[in-house]
Amino acid sequence: MEVQSKLLELMRDKTQIMDSMLSLTDHLQLLERQLEEQKSRISSLTSENEQLEKEAAQYKMENDLLLIEIGRRDEEILSNDRIMSELRSELKTLRVNMDLNSQQQHTVSDLLTRVHDLESIVEQKTLNHQVQLEHMMSQLQMESNRLQMLERETRSARRLSSYSHNNSSNSCNNNSNSNSSSSSGTDIGNQSDKSDHLLWGISRQSMKRAMINEPSMSSDSWNMKGARSPISCDSPTQMHFQRSQSGFKFSRGVNAHTKCINSIAFSPSNDMIASGSDDHKIHIRDRNLNLLRTLEGPKKGVMNVSFSNNGQLLLGTSLDENIYIWRSTKSSLPKCELSGHSSKVLGGCFVSENTVLSGSHDKTIKVWDILTGKCKKTFLATSSCNDIVSLSEELSASCHFDRTIKLWDTRKNTNYGLIQSSHTEQIASVSPTADGRYLLSNSKDNSLKVFDLRTQKELLTLTHSLYISGPFWSKASICATGNGYTVAAISDHSTKNTILWHMDSKFLENGVQLLAPEKQFRKFDDRSVCSAHSVDGSLIASCQGGFIHLYQKQQ
Repeated sequence: MEVQSKLLELMRDKTQIMDSMLSLTDHLQLLERQLEEQKSRISSLTSENEQLEKEAAQYKMENDLLLIEIGRRDEEILSNDRIMSELRSELKTLRVNMDLNSQQQHTVSDLLTRVHDLESIVEQKTLNHQVQLEHMMSQLQMESNRLQMLERETRSARRLSSYSHNNSSNSCNNNSNSNSSSSSGTDIGNQSDKSDHLLWGISRQSMKRAMINEPSMSSDSWNMKGARSPISCDSPTQMHFQRSQSGFKFSRGVNAHTKCINSIAFSPSNDMIASGSDDHKIHIRDRNLNLLRTLEGPKKGVMNVSFSNNGQLLLGTSLDENIYIWRSTKSSLPKCELSGHSSKVLGGCFVSENTVLSGSHDKTIKVWDILTGKCKKTFLATSSCNDIVSLSEELSASCHFDRTIKLWDTRKNTNYGLIQSSHTEQIASVSPTADGRYLLSNSKDNSLKVFDLRTQKELLTLTHSLYISGPFWSKASICATGNGYTVAAISDHSTKNTILWHMDSKFLENGVQLLAPEKQFRKFDDRSVCSAHSVDGSLIASCQGGFIHLYQKQQ
């Protein structure tokens, strides 16, 4: 009996040992499969790492070549600087002789032109080099981040594989010693469970690190493609146009300047009218055209005037390459002078009370902080800017010699859009509606066009048999009058009429009105013609030569 009981006990022990061995064998096979997976993962990561190293080496080589090219172009810029210095010294030498004959004066003019062209080339090349270098550095930084992430993941996978291999070895050793007792098999099973949990914990941490370091789409790129535009996109059915029932009538006129007027603007409160002229001055008048004050400072003709949103400040751009800011109700001297353009400044506007935009013949748009007098941002426009207007605190529009209209997001300092117009000649000016939905363009091809800025599409073209654009400069305006919109432009035709277009809700012409002054004024060299609406739409100011005509809406 004792022998039988011992045999039964041995049989039970043997059964337990066999079960433990089967469990260990299964666990060992699982570890071997995981080890194979980790080896394949390491092999894949190693090949990716080698590929990235090759790409990084290629980018480094391209960066070295770019640095060499930048150095070469910097030498060209220095050479151009030396040439400009020599030209300036030659110019100073020529100016010593006060009795320059006509041939010498022509030489001076040629030298000045060459200096200006070289300065423009230097500035353009410098900006291009900066943009290229910033782009290449950002690419190199992205590749470096990817390489570092892959190296961290490879090291983690290798540590994981090494740990799994050690666990497999320990399990095999424990299996060989499992015949000693059943309790040791139970301990080995508990140890394998712990190592399994630890293995999965390391895997999760590795996956988490990979997810954290993985690059994601930036919010800015999503905003440019999917976000709502800064221009409100209300339904087009909410738009209404006025039918021209009452029209406008000549009110008064004044000989305002001694030379041609290039720009005129109403203050937001409609109580002041500012005009800028080739006589280097800006006049501020009341609604009855009585002179309030004269603003001085520009050394050449004033090309554009614009009030700030609260009417306290006035901006003027000049052919002397500068922008001037005055207090509209106080001193006649400029509050500040903004310098930085390399050619005449043809357009300017306020974006906010402390920020202004300027557009120049040097093919750049600049954003200025008038508190510091510094340029915050320079946009490359690729074509001479003839005019620029603010649509909202975020968005502005400029028109150019190449017949395009460009939209600028001044909040993000980016080019927001490009409108290819059907104009056949350069666009001289643009004028927005008060709500920033529609934009009027005036071109040298003797036509005006209205664009829907929500869709950036052309809506209609306005022409007239008596309308001819100004020979040098021509500015038109669009304004809400009642429940509709009216477009005003001065013709360079011999009649010198101010032409008003009225449109119905379907953008069909609902009448054209020809305005003419009731009083004749002395003649000027009227190379420029311009017009402007008051903010409330009750007044239209038209400028020909050096005098102003004021037309009032009939009740």
